[in-house]
Amino acid sequence: TGLQRVLRWSTCSQLGEMMVALGLGGARAAAFHLAVHAAFKSTLFLAAGIVQEQAGTRSLDRLGGLIRALPLAGAAFLVAALALAGVPPLSGFWSEEEILAVASRHGPGAGVLVVLLVLLGGTYIGRAGAAAFLGPRRGPTEPGKPAWTMRAGTLALALAAAGLGWLLAGHLDAFLPFGASPGAEVAWRNLGIAAGLLGLGIGAVRGRDGSPALGPWPGRLAAGLSAITTAPVRWTTRLARRLGSVEDALDVAARGVAGWAWSAGEAAGRVEAGFARLGDGLAAWLAAGGERLRALQAGRLYLYTLGLFAWATAALAAGALLLWL
Repeated sequence: TGLQRVLRWSTCSQLGEMMVALGLGGARAAAFHLAVHAAFKSTLFLAAGIVQEQAGTRSLDRLGGLIRALPLAGAAFLVAALALAGVPPLSGFWSEEEILAVASRHGPGAGVLVVLLVLLGGTYIGRAGAAAFLGPRRGPTEPGKPAWTMRAGTLALALAAAGLGWLLAGHLDAFLPFGASPGAEVAWRNLGIAAGLLGLGIGAVRGRDGSPALGPWPGRLAAGLSAITTAPVRWTTRLARRLGSVEDALDVAARGVAGWAWSAGEAAGRVEAGFARLGDGLAAWLAAGGERLRALQAGRLYLYTLGLFAWATAALAAGALLLWL
């Protein structure tokens, strides 16, 4: 990894601390840390720029032992690293103390979170500084001397990284509209200082030989998080592939049901048409019979008497025939 890349990612870490403070209602602490962070991070980037210009590389595995060739850059990097880790009385101590005070008032969980952030900050900046300035020289070329303008700017920024927090601590009310907050309790303050120093020590020990600051654990954690996040994607993909076959089967079943329903509808139509023809035929037959019966009802009395006489004669004839036989 490159030295400036570590510093860029450290900016994300410091912004995370500020966001924690803002989320917990500590706008004054976040603004204070923003101003202090600008001082010590500018120092770190300028020192890293000197290293890259004079050593010809920014890769940590090709640096090392630069404290002898670039003592001013090494000293400035050390001061800024101590400030970033919150070591008193440097500038980062004052702002991180306010963030820790805000967090600890909201419960031990928030306080422990900030302490862990301080520990990690000290670890990565300690490793970067040790890999660049301590240990054996691993670079192919011997670094030169920076220009006096670079040395003057580095010295000025190192002084700001050392004393800006102390200068602003008692005068923030004149610049910021936020009310002052009480300082952190002694236990939390000492815990934060210890976390920063512990992180610097771990990072320095691991960085002298170029080893990762936390060994294989970050890689394992990243692999675990990757597995956790990619597992739902794999499951969803497999489910989507299976849903395709299920969808095809349902489509075939739906087409079959639709075909059966269509056939049943056509058969019902034919049955209905047959009943309609039967009903129409019966209605026509009844109508014809009614017309014939209606013809017998002409309303003429002599016809009714003649018909009655004919029926009576036929009945008598039939009776006589039956008696004779």
